[in-house]
Amino acid sequence: MLPANATEPATETKPIAPPSRADADANTTPRTRRAVGVCGAAIVLAASATLFPSLPGLNDRGQAVLGVVCAGALLWVTEVVPLGVTAIAVLAMLGATGGVAPASVFSGFASPTVFFLLGAFTLGLAVERTGLAARAARLLLRGSRGSVGRLYWQMLAGFPPLALLIPSAITRNALLVPAYDATLRAMGQPPGTRASRATMQALGVLNTLASNALLTGGITAVATSALLGGFTWIRWYVLLVVPYYLLLFAGGAVLWLMLGGRTWHTDATTATTATGSEIAGLPPSAPAPLTAA
Repeated sequence: MLPANATEPATETKPIAPPSRADADANTTPRTRRAVGVCGAAIVLAASATLFPSLPGLNDRGQAVLGVVCAGALLWVTEVVPLGVTAIAVLAMLGATGGVAPASVFSGFASPTVFFLLGAFTLGLAVERTGLAARAARLLLRGSRGSVGRLYWQMLAGFPPLALLIPSAITRNALLVPAYDATLRAMGQPPGTRASRATMQALGVLNTLASNALLTGGITAVATSALLGGFTWIRWYVLLVVPYYLLLFAGGAVLWLMLGGRTWHTDATTATTATGSEIAGLPPSAPAPLTAA
C-alpha cells in the first residue's frame, strides 16, 4: 500500500522496434533461393530437351516444345514467379530453343481472340465495379426466395436461353460469375463452401454445353461440325439439343449430389441484411422468406 499523498511511479514503456533488415532478409532468403532453384530447373528442362535425341515420333522442334511444356508446367505449379511472368518466359523459351520461329513467338498477340478475351475479362470487371453485379444479386435473391438449392437449379435452367441472347460462354461468365458470387456471399455461402464450389464449377464447365448445343461456342463442337461438314445451326441443334441438354442437367445433378446439395443452407441473418441496403447501397426491400435448400 502506498501513502495517500504518494504517487505510483510511472511504468516505463519501451517502444516496439520494427523488424530489422536482417530479420526481413532471413525471411526472404529461403523464398529467393527456392525461386532461383525452380527457375534454374525450368531452364535446364527446356535446354536439355534440345540436347538429347528426339523421342520416337517427334522431330527436333517437337522435342524442344516438349521441354518447354515441362518447364512451363514446373513454373506454373510452383508459382515461384507471377503467372504473367511465367507466360512470357514460356514464349521466350519457345523462341530460344527453336520450338517456334523467333519471328512468330509473339505473333499470337495480334490475334483477334486475344482482344476478345481481354474484352470479356474487362466486361466482368466492369460488372463488378459498377455495382451491376450487386443489382443482379438482388434479383437473383428475390427469384430464389432465399433457397440456395433453388438458386442453383434456376441457374442451370437459365443457361439455354442465355446462350441464345449471349452466344459466347466466356462473355456469359464475365457477366454471371460476379453476380452469383455476390448472391452467394449474401446467402452466407462465401467462396470455398460447397454451394459456391458447385455453382462456379457449373458456370465454368456446364455453361459451355449450352453454347455447344447451338453451335455458337466450344472448340469441340465447332471443330467436329467443320470436320464432318454439311451442318447448319438448325440441323446441329435438332440433332444434338437433346444429348447436350441431358449432359447439362445430368452434370448439374452430379455436382449437386457430390457436393452435398441436400445439406446446403442459408445464413438467414446474412441474407436478410444483404438483401437490404448493404448491397451496392440500394434501398432496402422486404426480404423474401428464407428456406433451406
